[in-house]
Amino acid sequence: MPQTPANSDQQAIDKVLRAVESAWAASDFAALKQLWDTRDAPLYLAEEARKACFTWPELDAYWAGTRAAAQAVSVRIFDVTYRPLTDDLMSTLYGMHWNFQTRDTQAPVGGDVRVYALFRRHAGDWRFTQYIEAPIAPIVYMRTLYEQQVDPGFPHE
Repeated sequence: MPQTPANSDQQAIDKVLRAVESAWAASDFAALKQLWDTRDAPLYLAEEARKACFTWPELDAYWAGTRAAAQAVSVRIFDVTYRPLTDDLMSTLYGMHWNFQTRDTQAPVGGDVRVYALFRRHAGDWRFTQYIEAPIAPIVYMRTLYEQQVDPGFPHE
């Protein structure tokens, strides 16, 4: 069940997630990278990526490609669940809605994913150390689209 940030650690991670939203809206990937613990190699898997990024040069290249392709980007993070693993590790699972407009298409696109992210405390701050986007299965996504097409008040009682 999604939780409201209940303690200072959860509130600090929620602040990081709000900074993620701001960084994506500004296409500020330097700011996004500052939210990561860069002492170790990342584990980053975007929904649309064919493979995960396991090194900083790979992740930097992914973000550079996104910056080059994007005219506009936004993400909205919601329903965060927090699971403390140790004093310095916190796992999270949350929903994320994204919007993306490329420079070479007429209309923007958007969608929803589930995100698993692992945070590590370093020097008093919480930072990403692992990040995986889990897309919704096509059959579930299609059913949701059909459910959204039902007229209000149907079925008539």
